[in-house]
Amino acid sequence: MGKRKTQIDFEWLAAEVAAARQIDPQGGVSFAGWALEELRLVAMTGLQLPDDVSDDEAQSIAWSGLKAAAEKHADLTGKRLDRELKRAAAEFLRKPLNPFVLYTTVTLSRASRVKGARLDGVTISLQQVIPRRFDRSFVSGSMMARDLEDDSRFLKVRVRVQARTPSSAVRSAMSSLHFLRGAWNLSLNRPRWREWAVDQTKPFNKIRPGPLHTLHHLSGRPAAQAYWYEPFFRPDVLSLSGSKLAGVERETARIRTLARASSYGAELRRAVSWYCTALDLPDPQLAFLKLWGLLEYLTDTSFMRHEDTIDRVLFLYQDPGVDRHVLQFLKDHRNRSVHAGADAIDREMLVLLHRFAVRLLLTALQSGRVFRSRKEFGQFLGLPGDADQLMRRLAVLREAIRFRGAGKHTGAASAPIS
Repeated sequence: MGKRKTQIDFEWLAAEVAAARQIDPQGGVSFAGWALEELRLVAMTGLQLPDDVSDDEAQSIAWSGLKAAAEKHADLTGKRLDRELKRAAAEFLRKPLNPFVLYTTVTLSRASRVKGARLDGVTISLQQVIPRRFDRSFVSGSMMARDLEDDSRFLKVRVRVQARTPSSAVRSAMSSLHFLRGAWNLSLNRPRWREWAVDQTKPFNKIRPGPLHTLHHLSGRPAAQAYWYEPFFRPDVLSLSGSKLAGVERETARIRTLARASSYGAELRRAVSWYCTALDLPDPQLAFLKLWGLLEYLTDTSFMRHEDTIDRVLFLYQDPGVDRHVLQFLKDHRNRSVHAGADAIDREMLVLLHRFAVRLLLTALQSGRVFRSRKEFGQFLGLPGDADQLMRRLAVLREAIRFRGAGKHTGAASAPIS
């Protein structure tokens, strides 16, 4: 069970729920206006839930807990409300995991012989066609019917997952596929240090998700009479074969091995997925902002100054003179975009930022066995870049270890630091 996302005042929340509650003559409970919708969002932030529970599911749990509390307790207190929310969460988590299959496509030609993968219990297979028993006919009468015809050109993807609900199944399946695509695209994107493009809206990634995704039971029957779609889909097709395919497969295997060997592998997989979804975006400004967020995530500076982010990224460079100016330039344009609403970022700036993001991400993967957490990796990047300062700090740390020993020392050090 994860920690609470936010510490909330349950006494205040209980008072608000009680004030919004209306009781009819038959004893039924309803709520005035949209009050409970807003209170549900507040309650959701205080739930203790595993990371694999989606926001939609958390909102549903919060709704069940608030409603139960309002119906059961005439005198509603913070403790009672907290207890009902915990009960709703426990009831949800007791639901059995069921098998689902998500079918989608990627923008690879059907002739591409790319290997699938098994990632944390999720099995991804690449196929040329979708078996007929997997019924997608309900899409035919929708606005996505044209895309269903168009995706016949693309390589099909079958993702098998275990999940409690359809929404959780889709989230888990797409997250695993994003990681695999992230490894593919990282291999293809690494050489792209400089790039000029006439079409500023062409996504940076070459292997992107297809136009729509459908979820099924193992029998092929739809698990939901709904589909999920990509709002920024572009029908570009890439063919992978020969040495390029072999290179992608090698790099993908290496990335998977490094993430698997790390004690914080889940966070590294998230970082690769983050890299992937950022560069799927057609708007270079949105892609840039999301990629800058990845720098903050990997350097553990999300709640620190941008200068700290820059310093930690530049720790990876022996002579960061020019690179510091480049990052300062990119940071200024990032701030103009966020705080002044300016269209301050173009594709060339995205390419520049991509160079730093790739080096940082690959270093995080390669050092995953050395550090015990992302926070520890961030602390490593926060060390001084000067060798003399590092040696002095090492001497101080050695003296601290000698002084503390096995907890025996209680007085002053017996000798000065050499």
